[in-house]
Amino acid sequence: MVRLFAVLFLIAAAGGCRHGGPEPFESAGQYRQVPFVIPAGDLAAQSVMAAGDVSEPNGVLTLRDALVLTLRHNHELKALSYEVKAAGARQLQAGLWENPELSLEVEDVGGSGPYSGTGAAETTIQLSQLIELGNKAQKRAKVFSYDTELANMDYEARRLDIFTDLTKTFTELLYVEQKQVLSQDLIATLGHIADSTDRRVQAGKDSALDLSKARAALAKARVQHQAVETYKDFLRKKLSSYWGSQSPGYFSPAGSLEQIWTIPSLDELQHLLQSNPDVARWAIEVQKRRAEVESARVRSIPNITVGGGVKQFNETDDTAFVIGLSIGLPIANNNQGERLEASHNLSKASEQKQAAELAAWNELNRLYAHLYNAHRKATAYKNEILTSCGEVFGASQISYDEGKIDYLTLLDAQRTYFESQNEYLDALSDYHLYRTELERLIGRGLDELNPYPTGMIIPRANAANG
Repeated sequence: MVRLFAVLFLIAAAGGCRHGGPEPFESAGQYRQVPFVIPAGDLAAQSVMAAGDVSEPNGVLTLRDALVLTLRHNHELKALSYEVKAAGARQLQAGLWENPELSLEVEDVGGSGPYSGTGAAETTIQLSQLIELGNKAQKRAKVFSYDTELANMDYEARRLDIFTDLTKTFTELLYVEQKQVLSQDLIATLGHIADSTDRRVQAGKDSALDLSKARAALAKARVQHQAVETYKDFLRKKLSSYWGSQSPGYFSPAGSLEQIWTIPSLDELQHLLQSNPDVARWAIEVQKRRAEVESARVRSIPNITVGGGVKQFNETDDTAFVIGLSIGLPIANNNQGERLEASHNLSKASEQKQAAELAAWNELNRLYAHLYNAHRKATAYKNEILTSCGEVFGASQISYDEGKIDYLTLLDAQRTYFESQNEYLDALSDYHLYRTELERLIGRGLDELNPYPTGMIIPRANAANG
Protein backbone atom coordinates (compact mmCIF):
# COMPACT_ATOMS: atom_id res chain seq x y z
CA MET A 1 0.00 0.00 0.00
CA VAL A 2 2.93 2.29 0.70
CA ARG A 3 4.16 1.75 -2.84
CA LEU A 4 0.70 2.63 -4.15
CA PHE A 5 0.66 6.05 -2.49
CA ALA A 6 4.28 6.72 -3.46
CA VAL A 7 3.45 6.20 -7.13
CA LEU A 8 0.31 8.31 -6.74
CA PHE A 9 2.36 11.16 -5.30
CA LEU A 10 4.68 11.09 -8.31
CA ILE A 11 1.72 11.21 -10.72
CA ALA A 12 0.18 14.15 -8.88
CA ALA A 13 3.49 16.01 -8.85
CA ALA A 14 3.83 15.53 -12.59
CA GLY A 15 0.32 16.86 -13.12
CA GLY A 16 1.09 19.89 -10.96
CA CYS A 17 4.06 20.80 -13.10
CA ARG A 18 1.97 21.17 -16.24
CA HIS A 19 1.56 24.49 -18.04
CA GLY A 20 -0.87 26.64 -16.00
CA GLY A 21 -2.51 28.44 -18.93
CA PRO A 22 -2.59 28.99 -22.65
CA GLU A 23 0.34 30.07 -24.70
CA PRO A 24 0.85 33.84 -25.01
CA PHE A 25 -1.31 35.38 -27.71
CA GLU A 26 -1.39 38.70 -29.47
CA SER A 27 -2.88 41.28 -27.12
CA ALA A 28 -6.18 42.78 -28.15
CA GLY A 29 -4.66 46.12 -27.25
CA GLN A 30 -2.60 45.88 -30.41
CA TYR A 31 -5.80 46.14 -32.42
CA ARG A 32 -7.02 49.28 -30.70
CA GLN A 33 -6.53 52.40 -32.79
CA VAL A 34 -7.73 54.97 -30.23
CA PRO A 35 -4.71 56.83 -28.84
CA PHE A 36 -6.62 59.08 -26.48
CA VAL A 37 -8.07 56.36 -24.22
CA ILE A 38 -7.14 56.98 -20.60
CA PRO A 39 -6.64 53.74 -18.66
CA ALA A 40 -9.28 53.11 -16.03
CA GLY A 41 -8.64 52.59 -12.35
CA ASP A 42 -5.25 53.06 -10.73
CA LEU A 43 -3.44 54.09 -13.94
CA ALA A 44 -5.89 56.93 -14.46
CA ALA A 45 -5.30 58.13 -10.91
CA GLN A 46 -1.54 58.04 -11.48
CA SER A 47 -1.86 60.05 -14.68
CA VAL A 48 -3.74 62.86 -12.96
CA MET A 49 -1.41 62.78 -9.96
CA ALA A 50 1.36 63.83 -12.32
CA ALA A 51 -0.71 66.88 -13.24
CA GLY A 52 -0.36 68.31 -9.74
CA ASP A 53 -2.28 68.19 -6.49
CA VAL A 54 -5.85 69.47 -6.70
CA SER A 55 -8.14 69.79 -3.70
CA GLU A 56 -11.66 71.08 -3.07
CA PRO A 57 -11.74 74.51 -4.76
CA ASN A 58 -12.18 77.64 -2.71
CA GLY A 59 -11.51 80.72 -4.79
CA VAL A 60 -10.78 80.48 -8.49
CA LEU A 61 -11.50 77.21 -10.28
CA THR A 62 -10.04 76.38 -13.68
CA LEU A 63 -11.69 73.91 -16.04
CA ARG A 64 -8.59 71.73 -15.92
CA ASP A 65 -8.76 71.43 -12.13
CA ALA A 66 -12.46 70.61 -12.30
CA LEU A 67 -11.73 67.81 -14.78
CA VAL A 68 -8.91 66.43 -12.63
CA LEU A 69 -11.13 66.44 -9.53
CA THR A 70 -13.83 64.63 -11.46
CA LEU A 71 -11.47 62.01 -12.82
CA ARG A 72 -10.24 61.32 -9.30
CA HIS A 73 -13.46 61.35 -7.33
CA ASN A 74 -16.45 60.79 -9.61
CA HIS A 75 -18.32 57.77 -8.25
CA GLU A 76 -19.66 56.63 -11.61
CA LEU A 77 -16.19 56.58 -13.12
CA LYS A 78 -14.88 54.67 -10.13
CA ALA A 79 -17.62 52.08 -10.57
CA LEU A 80 -16.79 51.71 -14.26
CA SER A 81 -13.10 51.29 -13.45
CA TYR A 82 -14.03 48.23 -11.38
CA GLU A 83 -15.97 46.88 -14.36
CA VAL A 84 -12.78 47.16 -16.41
CA LYS A 85 -10.90 45.22 -13.73
CA ALA A 86 -13.68 42.62 -13.60
CA ALA A 87 -13.44 42.18 -17.37
CA GLY A 88 -9.71 41.61 -17.00
CA ALA A 89 -10.41 38.98 -14.34
CA ARG A 90 -12.86 37.21 -16.68
CA GLN A 91 -10.17 37.25 -19.36
CA LEU A 92 -7.74 35.63 -16.91
CA GLN A 93 -10.25 32.95 -15.95
CA ALA A 94 -11.10 32.16 -19.58
CA GLY A 95 -7.50 31.19 -20.33
CA LEU A 96 -7.09 28.72 -17.48
CA TRP A 97 -7.04 24.96 -17.96
CA GLU A 98 -9.51 22.64 -16.31
CA ASN A 99 -8.28 21.15 -13.04
CA PRO A 100 -7.15 17.48 -13.05
CA GLU A 101 -9.43 14.94 -11.43
CA LEU A 102 -8.43 12.34 -8.89
CA SER A 103 -10.54 9.19 -8.78
CA LEU A 104 -10.56 6.20 -6.41
CA GLU A 105 -12.21 2.88 -7.30
CA VAL A 106 -12.33 -0.26 -5.11
CA GLU A 107 -13.50 -3.54 -6.67
CA ASP A 108 -14.30 -7.03 -5.36
CA VAL A 109 -15.26 -6.10 -1.79
CA GLY A 110 -18.32 -6.84 0.34
CA GLY A 111 -19.41 -9.81 -1.73
CA SER A 112 -19.71 -13.49 -0.84
CA GLY A 113 -17.30 -16.31 -0.51
CA PRO A 114 -13.71 -15.24 -1.14
CA TYR A 115 -14.96 -11.71 -1.90
CA SER A 116 -16.71 -11.19 1.46
CA GLY A 117 -13.89 -9.15 2.91
CA THR A 118 -11.12 -7.01 1.46
CA GLY A 119 -8.57 -9.73 0.89
CA ALA A 120 -9.40 -9.98 -2.81
CA ALA A 121 -10.00 -6.23 -3.26
CA GLU A 122 -8.51 -4.34 -6.18
CA THR A 123 -7.94 -0.61 -5.53
CA THR A 124 -7.37 1.80 -8.40
CA ILE A 125 -6.27 5.38 -7.90
CA GLN A 126 -6.17 7.43 -11.09
CA LEU A 127 -5.33 11.03 -12.02
CA SER A 128 -6.99 12.30 -15.26
CA GLN A 129 -6.69 15.56 -17.18
CA LEU A 130 -8.92 17.09 -19.83
CA ILE A 131 -6.87 18.37 -22.77
CA GLU A 132 -8.55 20.92 -25.02
CA LEU A 133 -7.40 20.48 -28.59
CA GLY A 134 -7.28 23.32 -31.11
CA ASN A 135 -5.90 25.88 -28.62
CA LYS A 136 -9.39 26.41 -27.23
CA ALA A 137 -8.21 28.13 -24.05
CA GLN A 138 -6.06 30.55 -26.02
CA LYS A 139 -8.86 31.43 -28.43
CA ARG A 140 -11.40 31.71 -25.60
CA ALA A 141 -9.11 34.07 -23.72
CA LYS A 142 -8.67 36.13 -26.87
CA VAL A 143 -12.44 36.64 -27.09
CA PHE A 144 -12.50 37.83 -23.49
CA SER A 145 -9.52 40.10 -24.13
CA TYR A 146 -11.74 42.06 -26.52
CA ASP A 147 -14.34 42.31 -23.76
CA THR A 148 -11.64 43.96 -21.66
CA GLU A 149 -10.91 46.36 -24.51
CA LEU A 150 -14.62 47.13 -24.88
CA ALA A 151 -14.92 47.76 -21.15
CA ASN A 152 -12.02 50.20 -21.45
CA MET A 153 -13.75 51.85 -24.40
CA ASP A 154 -17.06 52.09 -22.51
CA TYR A 155 -15.18 53.67 -19.62
CA GLU A 156 -13.62 56.18 -21.98
CA ALA A 157 -16.96 56.97 -23.62
CA ARG A 158 -18.61 57.60 -20.28
CA ARG A 159 -15.63 59.64 -19.10
CA LEU A 160 -16.00 61.86 -22.14
CA ASP A 161 -19.76 62.13 -21.54
CA ILE A 162 -19.17 63.27 -17.97
CA PHE A 163 -16.38 65.63 -19.01
CA THR A 164 -18.64 67.06 -21.71
CA ASP A 165 -21.48 67.65 -19.25
CA LEU A 166 -19.05 69.20 -16.77
CA THR A 167 -17.57 71.49 -19.43
CA LYS A 168 -21.04 72.62 -20.50
CA THR A 169 -21.92 73.36 -16.87
CA PHE A 170 -18.63 75.24 -16.47
CA THR A 171 -19.43 77.23 -19.63
CA GLU A 172 -22.91 78.01 -18.36
CA LEU A 173 -21.42 79.26 -15.10
CA LEU A 174 -19.10 81.57 -17.06
CA TYR A 175 -22.11 82.69 -19.08
CA VAL A 176 -24.15 83.44 -15.95
CA GLU A 177 -21.28 85.42 -14.45
CA GLN A 178 -21.12 87.50 -17.63
CA LYS A 179 -24.89 87.95 -17.43
CA GLN A 180 -24.44 89.08 -13.84
CA VAL A 181 -21.91 91.72 -14.89
CA LEU A 182 -24.22 92.84 -17.68
CA SER A 183 -27.09 92.95 -15.20
CA GLN A 184 -25.03 95.17 -12.89
CA ASP A 185 -24.28 97.47 -15.82
CA LEU A 186 -27.98 97.59 -16.67
CA ILE A 187 -28.87 98.50 -13.07
CA ALA A 188 -26.26 101.27 -13.09
CA THR A 189 -27.52 102.56 -16.45
CA LEU A 190 -31.18 102.46 -15.43
CA GLY A 191 -30.28 104.21 -12.18
CA HIS A 192 -28.59 106.96 -14.17
CA ILE A 193 -31.64 107.23 -16.45
CA ALA A 194 -33.99 107.34 -13.45
CA ASP A 195 -31.94 110.16 -11.91
CA SER A 196 -31.95 112.08 -15.20
CA THR A 197 -35.68 111.54 -15.57
CA ASP A 198 -36.27 112.76 -12.01
CA ARG A 199 -34.37 115.96 -12.76
CA ARG A 200 -36.32 116.47 -15.98
CA VAL A 201 -39.63 115.92 -14.13
CA GLN A 202 -38.57 118.44 -11.50
CA ALA A 203 -37.77 120.87 -14.30
CA GLY A 204 -41.16 120.21 -15.92
CA LYS A 205 -39.65 118.71 -19.07
CA ASP A 206 -41.09 115.20 -18.56
CA SER A 207 -44.19 113.79 -16.93
CA ALA A 208 -44.28 111.89 -13.66
CA LEU A 209 -45.39 108.86 -15.67
CA ASP A 210 -41.96 108.69 -17.33
CA LEU A 211 -40.33 108.69 -13.90
CA SER A 212 -42.59 105.81 -12.79
CA LYS A 213 -41.61 103.86 -15.89
CA ALA A 214 -37.92 104.45 -15.24
CA ARG A 215 -38.19 103.36 -11.60
CA ALA A 216 -40.22 100.28 -12.58
CA ALA A 217 -37.57 99.30 -15.12
CA LEU A 218 -34.87 99.71 -12.46
CA ALA A 219 -36.81 97.56 -9.96
CA LYS A 220 -37.34 94.87 -12.60
CA ALA A 221 -33.62 94.82 -13.41
CA ARG A 222 -32.80 94.34 -9.72
CA VAL A 223 -35.18 91.38 -9.45
CA GLN A 224 -33.62 89.79 -12.55
CA HIS A 225 -30.16 90.36 -11.10
CA GLN A 226 -31.14 88.49 -7.94
CA ALA A 227 -32.49 85.60 -10.04
CA VAL A 228 -29.15 85.40 -11.87
CA GLU A 229 -27.32 85.26 -8.52
CA THR A 230 -29.55 82.39 -7.32
CA TYR A 231 -29.02 80.41 -10.52
CA LYS A 232 -25.28 80.98 -10.29
CA ASP A 233 -25.26 79.38 -6.83
CA PHE A 234 -27.14 76.37 -8.23
CA LEU A 235 -24.58 75.95 -11.02
CA ARG A 236 -21.70 75.97 -8.52
CA LYS A 237 -23.38 73.16 -6.59
CA LYS A 238 -24.09 71.23 -9.78
CA LEU A 239 -20.47 71.60 -10.87
CA SER A 240 -19.12 70.33 -7.57
CA SER A 241 -21.39 67.28 -7.73
CA TYR A 242 -19.28 65.93 -10.57
CA TRP A 243 -16.46 65.24 -8.11
CA GLY A 244 -18.85 64.04 -5.40
CA SER A 245 -18.93 67.14 -3.22
CA GLN A 246 -22.20 68.05 -1.49
CA SER A 247 -20.79 70.96 0.50
CA PRO A 248 -18.82 73.02 -2.02
CA GLY A 249 -16.90 76.10 -1.02
CA TYR A 250 -17.31 79.38 -2.82
CA PHE A 251 -15.45 79.48 -6.11
CA SER A 252 -15.56 81.42 -9.33
CA PRO A 253 -14.75 79.87 -12.72
CA ALA A 254 -11.60 81.05 -14.45
CA GLY A 255 -11.96 81.64 -18.15
CA SER A 256 -13.52 83.81 -20.80
CA LEU A 257 -16.29 83.16 -23.28
CA GLU A 258 -14.69 85.68 -25.64
CA GLN A 259 -11.89 83.26 -26.54
CA ILE A 260 -13.11 81.43 -29.62
CA TRP A 261 -11.35 79.43 -32.31
CA THR A 262 -11.67 79.48 -36.06
CA ILE A 263 -13.66 76.43 -37.10
CA PRO A 264 -11.78 73.85 -39.21
CA SER A 265 -13.32 72.59 -42.44
CA LEU A 266 -15.99 69.93 -42.30
CA ASP A 267 -13.80 67.51 -44.25
CA GLU A 268 -10.98 67.92 -41.73
CA LEU A 269 -13.33 67.14 -38.85
CA GLN A 270 -14.92 64.17 -40.60
CA HIS A 271 -11.56 62.39 -40.71
CA LEU A 272 -11.44 62.59 -36.90
CA LEU A 273 -14.69 60.72 -36.30
CA GLN A 274 -12.78 57.48 -35.79
CA SER A 275 -11.45 59.00 -32.56
CA ASN A 276 -14.97 58.90 -31.16
CA PRO A 277 -15.10 55.93 -28.74
CA ASP A 278 -18.71 55.26 -29.72
CA VAL A 279 -17.45 54.68 -33.26
CA ALA A 280 -14.03 53.19 -32.46
CA ARG A 281 -15.54 50.53 -30.19
CA TRP A 282 -17.19 48.88 -33.19
CA ALA A 283 -13.83 48.07 -34.75
CA ILE A 284 -13.05 46.16 -31.54
CA GLU A 285 -16.52 44.61 -31.57
CA VAL A 286 -15.95 43.28 -35.10
CA GLN A 287 -12.57 41.84 -34.02
CA LYS A 288 -14.27 40.19 -31.07
CA ARG A 289 -16.96 38.64 -33.29
CA ARG A 290 -14.28 37.28 -35.61
CA ALA A 291 -12.53 35.76 -32.62
CA GLU A 292 -15.84 34.21 -31.56
CA VAL A 293 -16.22 32.65 -35.01
CA GLU A 294 -12.79 31.09 -34.67
CA SER A 295 -13.49 29.99 -31.09
CA ALA A 296 -16.77 28.36 -32.15
CA ARG A 297 -14.96 26.57 -34.98
CA VAL A 298 -12.32 25.00 -32.74
CA ARG A 299 -14.95 23.99 -30.17
CA SER A 300 -16.20 21.51 -32.76
CA ILE A 301 -12.88 19.70 -32.37
CA PRO A 302 -13.39 16.98 -29.70
CA ASN A 303 -11.32 17.13 -26.54
CA ILE A 304 -9.46 14.18 -25.09
CA THR A 305 -9.07 13.09 -21.52
CA VAL A 306 -5.94 11.23 -20.50
CA GLY A 307 -5.40 9.52 -17.20
CA GLY A 308 -2.95 7.40 -15.38
CA GLY A 309 -2.69 5.76 -12.03
CA VAL A 310 -1.91 2.61 -10.13
CA LYS A 311 -3.88 -0.47 -9.22
CA GLN A 312 -3.28 -2.41 -6.01
CA PHE A 313 -4.15 -6.16 -5.80
CA ASN A 314 -4.62 -6.96 -2.10
CA GLU A 315 -4.75 -10.71 -2.70
CA THR A 316 -1.22 -10.86 -4.09
CA ASP A 317 0.03 -7.48 -2.83
CA ASP A 318 1.03 -6.62 -6.40
CA THR A 319 0.83 -3.22 -8.09
CA ALA A 320 0.19 -2.31 -11.75
CA PHE A 321 -0.09 0.89 -13.73
CA VAL A 322 -3.37 1.99 -15.27
CA ILE A 323 -3.52 4.20 -18.39
CA GLY A 324 -6.72 5.64 -19.85
CA LEU A 325 -7.70 7.71 -22.87
CA SER A 326 -11.14 8.97 -23.90
CA ILE A 327 -12.28 11.20 -26.76
CA GLY A 328 -15.68 12.58 -27.69
CA LEU A 329 -17.33 11.53 -30.92
CA PRO A 330 -18.88 14.53 -32.74
CA ILE A 331 -21.72 12.62 -34.38
CA ALA A 332 -24.94 14.55 -33.62
CA ASN A 333 -23.46 17.73 -32.16
CA ASN A 334 -20.67 19.31 -34.15
CA ASN A 335 -21.27 22.76 -32.59
CA GLN A 336 -22.91 23.80 -35.84
CA GLY A 337 -25.52 26.01 -34.14
CA GLU A 338 -22.95 28.05 -32.23
CA ARG A 339 -20.78 28.44 -35.31
CA LEU A 340 -23.75 29.72 -37.29
CA GLU A 341 -24.70 32.11 -34.49
CA ALA A 342 -21.15 33.48 -34.33
CA SER A 343 -21.18 34.06 -38.09
CA HIS A 344 -24.46 35.98 -37.88
CA ASN A 345 -23.15 38.05 -34.96
CA LEU A 346 -20.13 39.01 -37.03
CA SER A 347 -22.36 40.23 -39.85
CA LYS A 348 -24.51 42.09 -37.33
CA ALA A 349 -21.47 43.82 -35.80
CA SER A 350 -20.28 44.91 -39.25
CA GLU A 351 -23.65 46.50 -39.99
CA GLN A 352 -23.75 48.16 -36.55
CA LYS A 353 -20.27 49.58 -37.17
CA GLN A 354 -21.46 51.23 -40.38
CA ALA A 355 -24.62 52.48 -38.67
CA ALA A 356 -22.55 54.05 -35.87
CA GLU A 357 -20.28 55.75 -38.40
CA LEU A 358 -23.29 57.14 -40.28
CA ALA A 359 -24.92 58.38 -37.08
CA ALA A 360 -21.68 60.11 -36.07
CA TRP A 361 -21.44 61.70 -39.52
CA ASN A 362 -25.01 63.05 -39.27
CA GLU A 363 -24.32 64.39 -35.77
CA LEU A 364 -21.15 66.06 -37.04
CA ASN A 365 -23.11 67.85 -39.76
CA ARG A 366 -25.72 69.01 -37.25
CA LEU A 367 -23.20 70.31 -34.74
CA TYR A 368 -21.06 71.90 -37.43
CA ALA A 369 -24.02 73.90 -38.75
CA HIS A 370 -24.95 75.14 -35.27
CA LEU A 371 -21.33 75.91 -34.39
CA TYR A 372 -20.76 77.77 -37.65
CA ASN A 373 -23.89 79.88 -37.16
CA ALA A 374 -22.98 80.70 -33.55
CA HIS A 375 -19.44 81.67 -34.58
CA ARG A 376 -20.72 83.85 -37.41
CA LYS A 377 -23.36 85.48 -35.19
CA ALA A 378 -20.88 86.24 -32.41
CA THR A 379 -18.40 87.69 -34.89
CA ALA A 380 -21.06 89.85 -36.52
CA TYR A 381 -22.27 91.21 -33.19
CA LYS A 382 -18.72 91.97 -32.07
CA ASN A 383 -17.52 93.61 -35.27
CA GLU A 384 -20.67 95.41 -36.36
CA ILE A 385 -23.82 95.37 -34.26
CA LEU A 386 -22.51 96.11 -30.76
CA THR A 387 -20.39 99.01 -31.91
CA SER A 388 -23.30 100.66 -33.71
CA CYS A 389 -25.76 100.05 -30.87
CA GLY A 390 -23.27 101.36 -28.33
CA GLU A 391 -22.72 104.54 -30.30
CA VAL A 392 -26.47 105.10 -30.68
CA PHE A 393 -27.12 104.50 -27.00
CA GLY A 394 -24.26 106.71 -25.86
CA ALA A 395 -25.43 109.56 -28.10
CA SER A 396 -29.03 109.05 -26.94
CA GLN A 397 -28.01 109.41 -23.29
CA ILE A 398 -26.27 112.69 -24.02
CA SER A 399 -29.19 113.96 -26.10
CA TYR A 400 -31.67 112.99 -23.38
CA ASP A 401 -29.66 114.79 -20.68
CA GLU A 402 -29.62 117.84 -22.95
CA GLY A 403 -33.38 117.59 -23.53
CA LYS A 404 -33.09 116.92 -27.27
CA ILE A 405 -35.01 113.60 -27.25
CA ASP A 406 -37.82 112.19 -25.12
CA TYR A 407 -37.79 109.29 -22.68
CA LEU A 408 -39.28 106.74 -25.11
CA THR A 409 -36.52 107.35 -27.65
CA LEU A 410 -33.87 106.88 -24.96
CA LEU A 411 -35.63 103.75 -23.68
CA ASP A 412 -35.66 102.26 -27.18
CA ALA A 413 -31.91 102.90 -27.62
CA GLN A 414 -31.15 101.46 -24.19
CA ARG A 415 -33.26 98.34 -24.81
CA THR A 416 -31.68 97.75 -28.22
CA TYR A 417 -28.18 98.07 -26.81
CA PHE A 418 -28.63 95.70 -23.88
CA GLU A 419 -30.61 93.21 -25.95
CA SER A 420 -27.72 93.18 -28.41
CA GLN A 421 -25.26 92.48 -25.62
CA ASN A 422 -27.44 89.66 -24.31
CA GLU A 423 -27.74 88.19 -27.79
CA TYR A 424 -23.98 88.44 -28.18
CA LEU A 425 -23.52 86.56 -24.91
CA ASP A 426 -26.05 83.97 -26.08
CA ALA A 427 -24.11 83.50 -29.32
CA LEU A 428 -20.83 83.04 -27.42
CA SER A 429 -22.46 80.57 -25.05
CA ASP A 430 -23.95 78.63 -27.97
CA TYR A 431 -20.56 78.56 -29.66
CA HIS A 432 -18.86 77.03 -26.61
CA LEU A 433 -21.67 74.56 -25.93
CA TYR A 434 -21.73 73.30 -29.53
CA ARG A 435 -17.95 73.30 -29.60
CA THR A 436 -17.90 71.10 -26.48
CA GLU A 437 -20.33 68.64 -28.06
CA LEU A 438 -18.35 68.58 -31.29
CA GLU A 439 -15.10 67.94 -29.40
CA ARG A 440 -16.82 65.02 -27.67
CA LEU A 441 -17.78 63.73 -31.11
CA ILE A 442 -14.29 63.93 -32.66
CA GLY A 443 -12.43 62.98 -29.48
CA ARG A 444 -10.15 66.01 -29.34
CA GLY A 445 -10.20 69.78 -28.84
CA LEU A 446 -10.48 72.37 -31.57
CA ASP A 447 -7.54 74.18 -29.98
CA GLU A 448 -5.38 71.20 -30.97
CA LEU A 449 -6.28 71.85 -34.60
CA ASN A 450 -5.91 75.62 -34.35
CA PRO A 451 -3.86 76.82 -31.35
CA TYR A 452 -4.48 80.50 -32.09
CA PRO A 453 -7.89 81.70 -30.84
CA THR A 454 -9.64 84.86 -31.90
CA GLY A 455 -10.02 87.18 -28.88
CA MET A 456 -13.38 88.88 -28.41
CA ILE A 457 -14.29 91.38 -25.68
CA ILE A 458 -17.79 92.32 -24.57
CA PRO A 459 -18.25 96.12 -24.42
CA ARG A 460 -19.76 97.40 -21.21
CA ALA A 461 -22.71 99.75 -20.89
CA ASN A 462 -20.70 102.18 -18.78
CA ALA A 463 -18.26 102.40 -21.69
CA ALA A 464 -21.12 103.85 -23.67
CA ASN A 465 -21.58 106.35 -20.87
CA GLY A 466 -18.15 107.64 -21.65
